[in-house]
Formats: sequence, C-alpha cells, structure tokens
Amino acid sequence: MEPRTLSTYGAPYVDGEVVQNPETQVGSDDFNRLCEDVAQMTRTSLRAAVRWLTIGTVDDVPSSQVWHKSLWGTGDLTKPTVSRTGAGLYTVTYDSSFNDGLGEAETVAFWDGHVSCRSGNAADDFAGSGVLTVSGSTITTILREGGSPADQGAGPAYFYATLWLL
Repeated sequence: MEPRTLSTYGAPYVDGEVVQNPETQVGSDDFNRLCEDVAQMTRTSLRAAVRWLTIGTVDDVPSSQVWHKSLWGTGDLTKPTVSRTGAGLYTVTYDSSFNDGLGEAETVAFWDGHVSCRSGNAADDFAGSGVLTVSGSTITTILREGGSPADQGAGPAYFYATLWLL
C-alpha cells in the first residue's frame, strides 16, 4: 500500500446540499475527516507482522511454521514465503501486489522493519539480530544468538523470530 494524502481521495469535499437523511447520507465534514484519517494510516501504520519458527537447513520454512497478519489479510493467500539462506539469514518475501476490498491492485512496498526473537530458554541472547535489507516486498534479516548468526538458541532449541514491517 502506497502512502496517500487527502487529495488522493478527491477531498476536501463540500456539501452541495444539506444532509437530509443522516442514515443514508454522509456530510462532507464527516467524510473529509474519514479520508484524512485513512490517509494518515497509510503513511505510518504497521503494514505487516510475520513470525516463523527457525529451521536448521537451507530451505524454505514450511508454511505451517509461518504466521502473519497484514493490512491486506491474514490467510494463506497473503502469507509470505520465508527462506533460510544461511546460518541465521532469512529472506521474507510477500507478493509484490494484492487486490484490496474494491478489487484494485495495491503495491506491497516496505520501507523499514524490526526483527525480534524469543524462546523459552532464559539463556538465549538475541542481541544483534536485525533487518539487513528492505527492498519493495522483500526483507532480509539476520538472527543472532550469543553474537553469532544462529538458527538455534542456547538450548539448543529452535526459536521464534518476528518481523515487524513498516
């Protein structure tokens, strides 16, 4: 979803007539407020969050081990692919566009992200984990445990990584 402004929606509007029936008509002041609120949300809101269970092989993380929520949906059709490309290195790829509720194609483009890791082992130290690159709908992350790229915690056990995308 690309950032929008009030003018994207053709606003501000002016009432041509006084609202006769507030149950079936919307006054321009209310509609302009709605358009501005929506435009603001396209600029800074969290676009998506994706969580996966780390794996120890060079392969795609199984879809059953990937969970996500996004502005464009939470189902399997909108789920990203998470690929392990090396120890602690993961690439998350969403489709480059999606169809919104009006059937219009929207571009998926992130500009930043944050990754966090968690496990049930208090000895795990995930300092240094982070987002390496963001390019359109593709994000590359590095997960570190104890300062080194890792797919397993100190347990050794696999852990969850969550990527928050703007």
